[in-house]
Amino acid sequence: MAEKIVNLLAADTKQQEKTEENLAGLNGKMEEILLSRQQADIDRLNEENASLRQDREQRKTFSNRIFAFMCMYMSVAIIIVFCCGLGYMYLHDNVLIVLLTSTLADVIGVFSFVAKYLFHNKE
Repeated sequence: MAEKIVNLLAADTKQQEKTEENLAGLNGKMEEILLSRQQADIDRLNEENASLRQDREQRKTFSNRIFAFMCMYMSVAIIIVFCCGLGYMYLHDNVLIVLLTSTLADVIGVFSFVAKYLFHNKE
């Protein structure tokens, strides 16, 4: 009788040890899966940061180039108007009006487009 009890206890203990080993193995795999998932999340966030940094640098570069282009464009328009006013060049009044209004519209349009791009809403 005592032997049966010892055997039952030993079998029960072995079964319990196997269960604990299986759980320990599963816990180790779960930790490994969680760590790999966290590493993937960190890598993704690092790539997003690098992308945002690159976007910011490109925005600065392109906004400066667009500003320089628009300044040159307006300077040419103003020079043409002054040349017509001083008599070095002749353009009909309608042409000068179209030149000034199109220049103004281009400047407002380009700067509003650039401002919307630079300061867009992040949703």
